[in-house]
Amino acid sequence: MTRRTVAQVMPEAGESVPEVATVPEQAQHTAFLASVSSLLAGSLDYQETLEQLAQLAIQSLADWCIIDMVEEDQTPWRMAVAHRDPATADLARELEQWPPPGGASPSALTRVLRTGQSGFYPVAPVADDLVVDAEELRHRFLALAKPVSVMIVPLAARGRTLGAITLVSTQPSRRYERSDLALAEELARRAALAADNARLYREARAAERRAGFLAEASRMLADSLDYATTLGSVVHLAVPFLADWCAAVLLQKDGSLRQVAEAHVDPAKVGLVRLIGEAWSQSDAPSLLRTAMQTGESGLRREISDAFLASVATTPEHLAMLRQLSPRSSMVVPLLARGRMLGGLSFVGTEARPRYGAADLAVAEDLARRAALALDNARLYRQAQDARLQAEGANRAKDEFLSVVSHELRTPLTPILAWARMLRRGGFEPGVAARALDVIERNARSQAQLVEDLLDVSRIISGKLRLEVRPLELAGVVEGATEAARPAAEAKGIQLVSVLDPRSGKVEGDGERLRQVVSNLLSNAIKFTPGGGRVEVRLRRLAGDVTLTVIDTGKGIAPEFLPHLFERFRQADSSSTRSYGGLGVGLAIVRHVVELHGGAVRATSAGEGQGAAFTVTLPAIAASDATATPGEPTGRPEPTTYPALDGLHVLVVDNEPDTCDLLATLLSRCGAETRTACSAAEARTLFGRWKVDVLVSDLGMPGEDGYALLRDLRSRAGERGDALPAIALTAYARAEDRVKALASGFERHVVKPVEPSELVSIVADVAGRS
Repeated sequence: MTRRTVAQVMPEAGESVPEVATVPEQAQHTAFLASVSSLLAGSLDYQETLEQLAQLAIQSLADWCIIDMVEEDQTPWRMAVAHRDPATADLARELEQWPPPGGASPSALTRVLRTGQSGFYPVAPVADDLVVDAEELRHRFLALAKPVSVMIVPLAARGRTLGAITLVSTQPSRRYERSDLALAEELARRAALAADNARLYREARAAERRAGFLAEASRMLADSLDYATTLGSVVHLAVPFLADWCAAVLLQKDGSLRQVAEAHVDPAKVGLVRLIGEAWSQSDAPSLLRTAMQTGESGLRREISDAFLASVATTPEHLAMLRQLSPRSSMVVPLLARGRMLGGLSFVGTEARPRYGAADLAVAEDLARRAALALDNARLYRQAQDARLQAEGANRAKDEFLSVVSHELRTPLTPILAWARMLRRGGFEPGVAARALDVIERNARSQAQLVEDLLDVSRIISGKLRLEVRPLELAGVVEGATEAARPAAEAKGIQLVSVLDPRSGKVEGDGERLRQVVSNLLSNAIKFTPGGGRVEVRLRRLAGDVTLTVIDTGKGIAPEFLPHLFERFRQADSSSTRSYGGLGVGLAIVRHVVELHGGAVRATSAGEGQGAAFTVTLPAIAASDATATPGEPTGRPEPTTYPALDGLHVLVVDNEPDTCDLLATLLSRCGAETRTACSAAEARTLFGRWKVDVLVSDLGMPGEDGYALLRDLRSRAGERGDALPAIALTAYARAEDRVKALASGFERHVVKPVEPSELVSIVADVAGRS
């Protein structure tokens, strides 16, 4: 018989014994019970009360007294062992540590605990008949104690069996009688009531301590918005109140676990707890905490055996470390907040602490809930801080950008306005006047390019930058952009060299946008290369890609700025003392356009003063896939002659009088008869009095826009049997603006500013004069 105490081997019935105690015995019993009552009334310490009760029992009622209690889940545990014979002290200590039989083990004790009825065995069987298969401790107990008579009485109070008292007589001269059983049952009744009162008192005090503990936890958690500090506070608060050692882990983005805080009642063992946690974190081996985090359910292990440690250890060394800490009982609780799994907490008790129960787990779960909310609040706080810093950074970048925009727009305005005022006063020689006009035109184009760059950035941000893709020879695009940039290079004394492989092949792309890419890269290279330097453009085929490289011997790029090079509005120097102008958007446009083509762009530089290289890679298409369109060269000169508009009646409508005057002058010089109107109402009046062959109208005007005007004039022209070709000349430059204008009936959508020759050609085209 294995794992059986004397309480497990008693027969069901005993021999006949006297029912009633003698008068002297009754007096002894009364005195004994009086002592018991006095003892029980003097203490509310649960453990101490039952230990003293066991000592009192062996003085009057037994040679051995064993008290076993049961938890709410019916798990038995040994509370006290008392004996008379000093020679059996070591045996008693061993027996006290040995757990009583569980409910699944049939025994006299479990029967008493289950039924609430006493077990009475006035004559115990001979020990030699009971130890055949018993474990060595049971063998020694039965052999040394030699029980003669046994009683097992339940400890019951308030309708619940709390445990049992086992009384053993080892003296042949004393066999228990019914009067002894009655005394034992009265002893048990009083002891049970006292024990239950002590239990209730203990639970009330424990609840008070738990409330204080959780209140302190809330206070500490509220003091920090840093996750490391938060978890450090949690584990140090849990030790020693709730655990002998405690550890906290966080769930990483890749699904792994990282132990971030640990504590132990012995500071010298904190390092050991850390090493144990690291071993589990770095392993995929199953663990109680990993399971709790996967399921979202807490775990409680009342008893940790060595076999269990061996099953969860990742290595022999890990097992050795676990054994050094002597875990006896453990709890694992997930850190879950707002539906997010953040991590988990492990609580471990050693032999110095009672085994964990449901009440302990409830406290651990409450602490974990509070800690998880504090952690999530810390996360949200960090996000808010990051968002604030980003917003502040964005505001600074916006302010810097607006300052740069203001500077860059005002810079070309200065020579434009100054020369215009001086030319109005007259008195210049023809050569000076021609130079002044060149300056005005060059700066006006510069300003127009600035505006176009800003519009491109707006299109990029809103996701509305569109490509008109077709097969084309990239070499033609690069050659045209290079030739357009050559005058600027020559003006600075920079050698501009192009090495274009004619076999580089074709790409699917938007010719205008790819020309913009090349122009921006060349413009940057020329801007940042000092006089006497060199800029080289290379185009070649590499495997399935066409690669464009622009290399310069300029100022180079600082390593810390290189990662930000293609960000919008970022400049290496945006101070008021910067040496180079520009909005800082050219390279951002380059990157976006290249990526829209399915390509990539990168920059390399050995550092400041070491020059830089920009490489654009675009996917090539096979020669048989499409017929390529050669890239047209850029920078075509303004034609010296315009198409003739003789006899053509053109109505110009724009709310800006200067624009009306400019367009009327331009078209009149080409032979057209023009009328101008600064509002839709004025245009209607003129239309009623004058035959109109072509309408050139702005779209955005006060009161009534160009769309409504066109609908009205077209209706009136239809009544007269006339056609009315119309051109939208507008500053609304988005792709959707063009679509809307064409859908509304305008034959053309022309964006301001416009080349004079281009506008005249368009007017001639819609009028059938081209």
